[in-house]
Amino acid sequence: KNKKFKLTFLGAALCFALVGCSNDDSVDGTNNNSESGVVSNGEITLTYGSDLLKHNVQNLNERLNIQGMNGASARSGNTIPQYPYSATDLNNATELTNSGNVEISNNQIFKLDVEDPSQNGASQIIIKNGGVLFLIGNISNNTSKIQIENGGKLIITGTYAGDKIQPNSGGQVIVAPTGNYTVGNNFNQGSLSNWGITKYSVSTFDGTLVNNKEITFSNTNGITINGSAKVTNNCKMVFQHQAKIDASYNPNNSNSAKFENNSFIDFKEGFNINGSLELKLNSYTKVTGGTIAYNGKINGID
Repeated sequence: KNKKFKLTFLGAALCFALVGCSNDDSVDGTNNNSESGVVSNGEITLTYGSDLLKHNVQNLNERLNIQGMNGASARSGNTIPQYPYSATDLNNATELTNSGNVEISNNQIFKLDVEDPSQNGASQIIIKNGGVLFLIGNISNNTSKIQIENGGKLIITGTYAGDKIQPNSGGQVIVAPTGNYTVGNNFNQGSLSNWGITKYSVSTFDGTLVNNKEITFSNTNGITINGSAKVTNNCKMVFQHQAKIDASYNPNNSNSAKFENNSFIDFKEGFNINGSLELKLNSYTKVTGGTIAYNGKINGID
């Protein structure tokens, strides 16, 4: 029995008809345009409105590789990991009033509110080896350089915009449900766990990202997901400009790079896949403009 994986193009919207926690169920699977454009691997077929899209799809492989798709019905929710830090942790934190260079380690828990002048004296903060720092309040004007080393955690519960946060290997940035984080420097190492609202304004990502609420990639030159990156989307992810995906999943390697959609992604100016795009059954991936090119794989996963 031939399985069909439908790619619909409605006006300016190209949709992988495969929905998650964003509850964006408004796009239906109908197509008013000619569906004569076909890409197939013999088992699963992609169809699209060829009159509108014929100049915008480029296949650099011999065939498209899609595996394991058993259906394409939309759903309105996915299981999201529980947010691991409670208000109790913040209440037990010590106000950071030190000046100069500050090190937080050995399970110390501090909180920093730079709207309080008494907490705005540190020139550099290093978090490592079980240390935790909460950033609270509106921290857009923070001048402290914050470096997160192996075993350190920075938890953003307020608003932060800037380029002073630098996660290194083993360091973790966590955006709490109340957090709003505008990333101003590339994540070359470390991890970003998002339960709040995050705007990624720079051009490359090469760390680990788990998105559990909403993240937008906004750099006008587009974004490159580098070959060693590990990206898992459990909620809403938006690419405002072209996305280049070099990360390629190896199922035989538990520490493999990957780009996996378990919920909802909107590519507003298309994508270029040199690695692989893993699409969870019942996830929803749409392209609302631009071009799509693939020299890698699009894999369906159960």
